[in-house]
Amino acid sequence: MLFAYFTCAEGNTRKTETETRIPVLLEWEESNETVLFYPDNITNSDQNDPFCDRIVAITLFEAQPDGSPYINIAIGVLLDESRILTSFNPFREMIKNKNEMAKIKFTFMSSRKSYMSASNSNVEYYGTFTRTIGCARSVIPMKDDEILFDQWHDPNQKHSPVHDLLVLGTNSPVKLGDLGNKTVGVDDENRKTDIVEAGPIITKFGSVSTYPDQELKLISLGLTSYEPISVYKTIEFAIIDQSYLVDCNFWLPKSWGYFICMRNNPKFTGFASSAMLFSNETLIAIGSFTIWRGAVSVLVFTDVRPYARLINNTCTENDAAILSKAHG
Repeated sequence: MLFAYFTCAEGNTRKTETETRIPVLLEWEESNETVLFYPDNITNSDQNDPFCDRIVAITLFEAQPDGSPYINIAIGVLLDESRILTSFNPFREMIKNKNEMAKIKFTFMSSRKSYMSASNSNVEYYGTFTRTIGCARSVIPMKDDEILFDQWHDPNQKHSPVHDLLVLGTNSPVKLGDLGNKTVGVDDENRKTDIVEAGPIITKFGSVSTYPDQELKLISLGLTSYEPISVYKTIEFAIIDQSYLVDCNFWLPKSWGYFICMRNNPKFTGFASSAMLFSNETLIAIGSFTIWRGAVSVLVFTDVRPYARLINNTCTENDAAILSKAHG
């Protein structure tokens, strides 16, 4: 079984050839599960900072024209043991096809194991597990013909900024991780090992009373790589100063919805839908699109804070009861 879990690489410099190699799939004998192995010479910003372990990989397992058995659709975060929040637009067409949605899997990081090799280099294994979809619903469901002409980004009407939030439910609850749970021991080859229960971790999301800190964290599929976004195998992580935030009213019509806008740092060559913007450890917005004026661009995030109550209800038993009554 192939897992499409991403590494979380620091997004401050353009990646080298070594850093973009696809990880080797190995067996982790202790847990008897397939995991991703990354050589120690690949720069992972999360080797000492597990912040990115909360990110969920959302992958379509379907043969691609380039021969790959899967394609990475988006990233998400856990709201609770069985629900994931992400962007709606990557799934706008797919959600109309149950057969396509059945091919999607979520991959969660569960643990990491490291030891010193014979050459005194650090080696890490990442434990992962998967779930399939049990629910998929936009936070505010809208039919395509309910979206006004000027609320589409493209003439083919494939991408709209309006209510660009999706909640996906897993087919069964996941066992949550504990960042404080670390085991130090010796393996069968007398090597000192560290095993960290890294995740999955529930992510808090902001409410209308949540204000951005001075330092923000941005996690996205590809910020500095020069490959097409559709083939990214890594999540990239960057620290952004609040001074990069700009007034969305100068860039977007108010009728498009609730957004947080960020001046694009020139080092960011790509910005994927479903990118996550955090203030401290609280999610405040999810990436939707980039808007350009000449050579200047702004990254536009859907502000999750006004949607807090709706997010809490979507893909829950309460939500199912409301939908049943509405169609009753």
